[in-house]
Amino acid sequence: MKLSIKLAVLVLPIALMSTTLQAAPNYFEGFSLEDCLKIELVAKKIMEDRQGGKPMSEFIVAIGAGEGRVETISKAMVIDAYEEPIWSFMDTLKQQAVDEFSEDWFKACYL
Repeated sequence: MKLSIKLAVLVLPIALMSTTLQAAPNYFEGFSLEDCLKIELVAKKIMEDRQGGKPMSEFIVAIGAGEGRVETISKAMVIDAYEEPIWSFMDTLKQQAVDEFSEDWFKACYL
């Protein structure tokens, strides 16, 4: 999925949240390199599980009903991952999907 679509996935939930959060020009504002590396690792795990066939509902239940910054980013990652196909017949395509997905999320955070 293109980076602009990923950012749009974040913008919609943010627009529906409190005015304090809406005022933030960048949802990842204040994130350090270390934070963005953690985002990348979480994105990698989500896509690995997606490629492994884990149901989306398990992620949503694990994230919970919270509406904080972490929950919003996590939900956006899960939704984003489940918009991608599962490459069940080629491990190289699975790995490529994982690598691209985690890289895109790192870029969204860091840049």
